[in-house]
Parts: sequence; structure tokens; C-alpha cells
Amino acid sequence: MITFYKGEDFTLTFTSTQDISGYTKSVSYFTPFGTPILAVVTPINNFSFSAKFAAVDTATLKAGALNVVVTFTDANSNKSISKAMPAQILDSLVNGNIRTADIPSTSLEIVFEQNTIALDINFVGLTNTQTTAVNNLPADTNGAIATLQNNINTEAATRKSADDTLTANLTTLTNNAEVKTNKTSDIYTNRQSTTIYPNVKGIADYIDNFTIKPWVLSFRKNGDGTGISTINITSNIDTTVTITNGYLYTDSLGNGQTTFINLTHNVATNVHFKVIKNNGFISTNNIIRIDSFTDRANSPIPYFSPANLPAGLTVLSWNGNNTGTGDIANLPAGLTYFVWQGNNTGMGDIANLPAGVTFFYWQGNNTGMGDIANLPAGLTYFYWAGNNTGTGDIANLPAGVTIFIWQGNNTGTFSGTRTWAQNMRKIYLRPAAGVFTSAMTDALLISLATQSSWTSEKTIDLRGNCGARTSASNSAVATLQSYGVTVLTN
Repeated sequence: MITFYKGEDFTLTFTSTQDISGYTKSVSYFTPFGTPILAVVTPINNFSFSAKFAAVDTATLKAGALNVVVTFTDANSNKSISKAMPAQILDSLVNGNIRTADIPSTSLEIVFEQNTIALDINFVGLTNTQTTAVNNLPADTNGAIATLQNNINTEAATRKSADDTLTANLTTLTNNAEVKTNKTSDIYTNRQSTTIYPNVKGIADYIDNFTIKPWVLSFRKNGDGTGISTINITSNIDTTVTITNGYLYTDSLGNGQTTFINLTHNVATNVHFKVIKNNGFISTNNIIRIDSFTDRANSPIPYFSPANLPAGLTVLSWNGNNTGTGDIANLPAGLTYFVWQGNNTGMGDIANLPAGVTFFYWQGNNTGMGDIANLPAGLTYFYWAGNNTGTGDIANLPAGVTIFIWQGNNTGTFSGTRTWAQNMRKIYLRPAAGVFTSAMTDALLISLATQSSWTSEKTIDLRGNCGARTSASNSAVATLQSYGVTVLTN
């Protein structure tokens, strides 16, 4: 495993025995729950390329496990495949923490359709903080520090020589390559504005459409750890799922143990996994749908937080025995389908839901809040339970709502006027005590009776703490029953 230091400016070179010029390459790196950083990739020749990691970026990382994700994209088919290379990042060099050795190389295999690309990976770079660390050491009383300094200076000189050679080669490539600085300069200005980046054919167009967005799912061991959990996910690119501190399987029974699962773009795929240590994580790219999560006896329990969801997610259906928390204001902006069950302790104002949400289902131990008048305008399905303290007039629900289920500690009311959507399905209300009066119950029934179009469940349930209906709603109840609606009241 290659080890890096925070604040270190270095380069990795990737060399293959076969011609890889037909692939566009990218390299990103991130720590668990961290924001991915894109390294600067430069072709060297038809068989190798380099990835530049800037000190200004590595200084922002947290010490610990580091994922380096290498992605190849076929220039003809535009298909992509990614492979994660585990690494480690340590705290910045300080007094007494002198680099004495690295593992300077490793290897990685990427299986692209029927083609296996074997890569040798070498560390080339100069640690800018080494000299400072040595100069700040206390007085040398026995000559040991001087020896260390000499060794480090020798190492630094060797690395600088290798770096200078690489720079010279890149400069030559720059002079001979097709330069499209108008497309790349804005991308790299904030990273290292003094460096000229070569641009071989097609790379600028690829960067313009760059879509690799790594996602890491953290989970913990449950019970004796023998159980297998399943998550159903969809990516909008061809990519792979990898796992750390655990195993992946081809089914929920534990058959077909493997180190990665292939995802075909826009195809929902079940990923079966378990852990072998107390904690682990799954990583993959460009997830747009999470359609289900299933846990079983002694199977891993994932940690879910809205802030750590994939940025491009549109569908979230998170059930099972999850222990997530976080503010729904941090849900991905493009989300349209939201289901969060389990033992979650989520929070937040429903006014901050993504504007495009049409399906809202929130259970668990959530402490959500907010006025239902501020729900997304296109909402059609509303289910809110848990410990929520929602408020508002049911008359102000979005116009298209056909299922309305509201439990918890809500203080909802009804003013008596509303035009209900076609194909109404269900109304279920369980408010806090002393809020929803008999007059409101009558008014809601009278209002619902104005809509003759009902389907599926055809149920109105106003029990619990709802006020008992009176004779004022007798006619409305008879009308609803004639539509086939079941009416349940106190």
C-alpha cells in the first residue's frame, strides 16, 4: 500500500505493457465521506500516463484510509470502468516524524470487458516539508540528526531529479500535442496556475463532460457478522462496486464471493455484502437511484446521512435497520423520490426538501418540522410519521396529493375549503391531542365528499386524537360511502 503525507506534492506514474492510448484516463482520490479531488492526468506515451496530486489539495485530507480511483473510458464505445486502489495518508511531516521509507510502487489490474489492463504504479515526487522538518529539529548532540538530514537530502535530490526528468518529458509532449487551453485553463487555474498542462486529442472534451462522482457507503458489523445485507442501486455509467473490510457476493445466500461487482449503466443491480471487521465501506460511482436496502439477521447496518448521498441521486428508498441521521436540507437537489425508514433520527424543515420531490415517505424517530403548505408543489404522495412536529392547514397541501398520511406530534388543522385531486386514494390523520376538533373532522369529510373520483385504498381514517364527527357530516359520509370509500371516525 502506497503511503502519502498531508501537504505533499507528488506524482504517480502508471505503466502498462500494452498500448492504452485508446482510453481516456482519469484519477480521483478521497477519504471516507470526503469530497473527491480530481488529480491532473497527463499522457506520457502510448503505454503510460501520470497523475499529479497537488500539495494544496492533499493538505485538506483527513489522515487515514485513502481511496485512489482509476477510471478508463474507451474512446470508441464511451464505456467506462473504474478500479479503486487502497492507499494511506498520514499527518503532515513534523519534528521527529521523518520519512525514512515508502513503498514506492504497487500494481493494479482493470478488467475492461474481456481485456485485462495490468498497471505498474510508481511514486515520483518531492516532499516540500522534509527540509523544514529537519531544520527544525533540536541541536544535534550525537550526530544522529545530521545523518538523518543527509539521508533525507539525498532522497530529496533523487526525487527531484526524477521529477525534473518527468517535467522535461511533459514539456516535450506539450510542444507536440494539440493544445486546447481555452477549455482547460479555467479548470486548472485554481489548482496550480503556473503549470502548463498538455492536452492530447479528446482530453478537453472529456474533461468538459467529466461525470465520475465517487460515493462511499459506511456500515458497521452487526451481531456475529455472518449475515448478508442487500442494496439495490443504479448508476448512469458502466462502473464497479468495491468493498473495504468485507466481501461482495452474487446472491443473498453468500454464493459467488468476489472483490467487485459490475454495474451496467441505467440497470438496477442488487449488491450483496457483509463485513469481516467492525467497520467497512462500499465505494462506487455516479449512483442515481437507491431503490431498496434489505438487512437480515447479523447483517451489516449502514450509516446514512443526507449530506453523504451521491450528488446525482434522483431516487432514494432507504429502509431496513438503518441508523442514519442528518438534515433533509442536505438531500441531493435533483431528488424526486424520498423514502427514509428504519431507526433514523433525521431532522429538518420540510420546506427545504428538493423542489422536484413527488413522493415523500418519512418514518423512524425523525424530529422533522415545518408547515405542510411549504411542501414541493408537485407532491402526490405524503407519509410523515415519527416524532415530527409539523404544522399547517390540510387545505394548503399541494394540489396533486392523492395519499395523505400524517402521524407523530403534528398540530395540523383544516379550514374547510379545498379542491381535491382526481383518483384520491387515502386520508389518514393522527394528530397531537386537543388540536383537530370535531368541527374540523366534519369540515374535512364534507370537503372530501366533493370529489367522486377514488381508487385503490379508498379509505378515510380520522381516529386517534381527531375530534369525533357529528351529524353535520352525515350526508358527506353517505356520499363517500356511495363512492366505495371506507370512512373511519371516532
